[in-house]
Amino acid sequence: MTVNDLLSTELGVAAAFALTWGVAIWGYKKNKEDHDRLGDKVDVAKSEIFESIEKLGDKIDGVREAISNHEAIWHVGVRPKKKTTVKKK
Repeated sequence: MTVNDLLSTELGVAAAFALTWGVAIWGYKKNKEDHDRLGDKVDVAKSEIFESIEKLGDKIDGVREAISNHEAIWHVGVRPKKKTTVKKK
């Protein structure tokens, strides 16, 4: 039996159909594995970004506290001296 005879019979057509479905299922599973691995990488990167944002927020809070402390110590008593002005009629 040759390849031409095999493909022209019902058995050959059924085999080709089954082979096509087998390749499609294998491709789907491979794609799903790749997608899951990529999703894991995205989750790790997202958690690292959230940690970095949290650390940055802590640093910003520290700077705000330092500025507030500086203002409280050095600039509380400083008031501009103004002459009172009285309008004459």
